[in-house]
Amino acid sequence: MISSGSCVRPAFVGESWLLPSQGFEYVGDLSLVSSQAHESENDWLQLVASFERLKRGDWSVCRDLLQLSKSSTCDDVRWCSLRIIGHASVGDCRFTIRELFGHPALETREAAYEAAQYACDLRLIEPLLEAAR
Repeated sequence: MISSGSCVRPAFVGESWLLPSQGFEYVGDLSLVSSQAHESENDWLQLVASFERLKRGDWSVCRDLLQLSKSSTCDDVRWCSLRIIGHASVGDCRFTIRELFGHPALETREAAYEAAQYACDLRLIEPLLEAAR
């Protein structure tokens, strides 16, 4: 997937981030990322900042990730946001994944379906079946 503008993947993230070959680790030094990255115009920096907040136990960031997955123009950012939500969201945030089952971009819909499977939230079964129909 090709990104442009605010969707340029930082080198430290790596092409296989969140995939089995790389996992949740970065391939470079994260120390260069500003503590204000969550306010950045760059979708990748917002994503990384949200992920780092999640790692510190800030579960409220799931809503930020969901918003990023809805608003980003970058397929990879939307995919990674949804993957993280599927793995780490808590409470009702998991159920909001269903909002992206009808996204216009096929890759985003597929990422939402995958995230729903990782979320293990039984409330997502009916919306998944409906989307399949």
